[in-house]
Amino acid sequence: MQPDVEGIELLWDVAVELHDAAGLAAVADVLARAGINVDSVCLVRGPAPLTCHLLAADGANAADALARAGTPASTREVLVCVLQNRPGTLAAVSAALNVAGVTVDLLYQATDRGLVIGADDLAAARDAVVASGRLAARAGPTLPP
Repeated sequence: MQPDVEGIELLWDVAVELHDAAGLAAVADVLARAGINVDSVCLVRGPAPLTCHLLAADGANAADALARAGTPASTREVLVCVLQNRPGTLAAVSAALNVAGVTVDLLYQATDRGLVIGADDLAAARDAVVASGRLAARAGPTLPP
């Protein structure tokens, strides 16, 4: 699926299981040595194994580099949306996803890259985000509340 909408892109979520949070340094080193930029990372402390989500433009090469280093990884496309930075944006986008019947199983903010959405139907998720009316222009200033 091509996103076809300014402010929305498809990137790759690379998920790895770690025994503890210290394992992130080794994973990051493998990706750096392979020349793969990590646009965002999401790791929540909990019982081992921990699942670490890394956002990258090249999921296949990231997974391959990690596999060669003995760290299996799974990859999948995710939607990344640049949204307005103002009150009510998350509420509007979440409501639109609910109305569209999209099952979201991964959601985190990738700083200036945008909101990362992992879902069962990325095309429906894209349409719901557009319908929310909360997309922001990439190069534009933050909108006031």
